Amino acid sequence: MVPDVLGTPHRRGPLAARLAAVWHGRPSDALVAAIDRALVLVADHELATSTLAVRVACSVRAAPGTALATGLQVARSPLHGAAGRH
Repeated sequence: MVPDVLGTPHRRGPLAARLAAVWHGRPSDALVAAIDRALVLVADHELATSTLAVRVACSVRAAPGTALATGLQVARSPLHGAAGRH
């Protein structure tokens, strides 16, 4: 757990609150909620490379079809979606 590694005295409670306490001694409820949402998104998408590729394409305002194609191309790679075929 990052807060434990970084030495925070807050070793109980929700992870988002503990992470927020590392960055800001007395975090606001809004900061804790934002970190909690980010943790949920990371868990939901498991940081798959295809998801990351789509996010990067979207971050530079690529057209939706281009962003989707980017993710699909990454998913076809031998170390991602095509890994089961080898």
